[in-house]
Amino acid sequence: MSVDNQKYQKLIEAYERHCINVVKTTQNKLGESPAEKATRIRNTEKEYIAWFEYYFPHYAKVKSAKYHKTLADAIIKNPKGRTLAEIYRGGGKSVHIDMGIPLYLYFVKKDLQFMLLFGATDPKARKLISDIQAELQYNNRLKNDYGSRFKKGDWSDGDFYTTDGTRFMAMSFMSDPRGLREGAMRPDYIVVDDVDAKRHVNND
Repeated sequence: MSVDNQKYQKLIEAYERHCINVVKTTQNKLGESPAEKATRIRNTEKEYIAWFEYYFPHYAKVKSAKYHKTLADAIIKNPKGRTLAEIYRGGGKSVHIDMGIPLYLYFVKKDLQFMLLFGATDPKARKLISDIQAELQYNNRLKNDYGSRFKKGDWSDGDFYTTDGTRFMAMSFMSDPRGLREGAMRPDYIVVDDVDAKRHVNND
């Protein structure tokens, strides 16, 4: 097996373990009436952090920081904005910017149709986008409240779709995205994640 194939095999094995954890940690509340469910969803959707902490308990093991709310508000309330997030290593940048916020825009705001994620390399970009596919396919709370949305494609190819035509795509930083579109739709949520390697930052 080549080195590249070994890397992807490790990614796939890690992804499968992650999906099992998503299933285990997102069990639904039993005995909830339709009215109670509707009220809970409505109240949770009012604020991103509350929504994130309910639907992703496997990430929200501690309360979110104030800067997470500030960051989310800056992106959610400014759909045409550009945001630079400089937060210490392990500060939760990627989990919010690469997964939580785009899924909130998709499910709650209905304001995301084509997400494009750039990573330092193809494997890194695909690993990051895999978190979204895992939630769409295995998060019981999301499926219970919003229905099954995953349709086709696979994160290991860096490209997948939902049932309503929303596309999620991952590319390496050195790839050329010019002309990229889905029908008439250009990417409307673009993330560049941790690509500031020495050879990039030392370039004019």
